[in-house]
Amino acid sequence: MVPFDVDYQQTLGSPFISFIELSMLNEHYKCKENCNPATSVKCEMGGFPHPRDCKKCICPGGYAGTRCTERPSGCGDTIQASRNWERFEDVIGRGRGEEEDFMTCNYWIE
Repeated sequence: MVPFDVDYQQTLGSPFISFIELSMLNEHYKCKENCNPATSVKCEMGGFPHPRDCKKCICPGGYAGTRCTERPSGCGDTIQASRNWERFEDVIGRGRGEEEDFMTCNYWIE
């Protein structure tokens, strides 16, 4: 993939495909046309219907569920906001030293 702005060439190279890249590839290869907008799921949060199962969404990071309206399973939590400043602390990892695997935790503040 080549960026529109060559100044961003060095920012490419993540081992994971981004949601934007996935969306662009699906657009380029016309995979999104597999789903009829009138009958496929209505995705939220910028998600789009999965070309092989138009009843499910492909969601951006931090969102999950059939319509991208749920917090992904795994670590993280939904935290209630208040009018006052609050301190939030969390422990990264499982407390067993270095981790080999990549882990993403999702925190929603409501």
